[in-house]
Amino acid sequence: MIASQFSIYILVGIVSALIDVGLMQLLISFGLHHLIAASCGFFVGLIVNFLLHSRITFKEDYSHSMLARYITVVLANYVLVLIVIQIFNSWLSMPIVGKLFSLPLVALNGFFLSKYWIYKTN
Repeated sequence: MIASQFSIYILVGIVSALIDVGLMQLLISFGLHHLIAASCGFFVGLIVNFLLHSRITFKEDYSHSMLARYITVVLANYVLVLIVIQIFNSWLSMPIVGKLFSLPLVALNGFFLSKYWIYKTN
């Protein structure tokens, strides 16, 4: 069960990440600062991620407490993403590499916190 659920989680995450990173790169190409572009991509990806995980991955009905827990995890992951992007931008002038590097960290953290804290599934 957990392997199947994790596979779905990863697929949903890939869809969200493609939206997130794609929008970030698009906005950077239009001249937007990399941290603002990363923020825009992150939040659009966040909306897609929450909706798909709630309905498909964990099959849970919406509750305010679930949303509050989700937002808490997202904020922690958001700070992690910005730190990694800034590090890669400072070291290599490659914020997109930092973004890509942060994705597996956020995915693992997000799955376990989603399963056992946000959605509280077995």
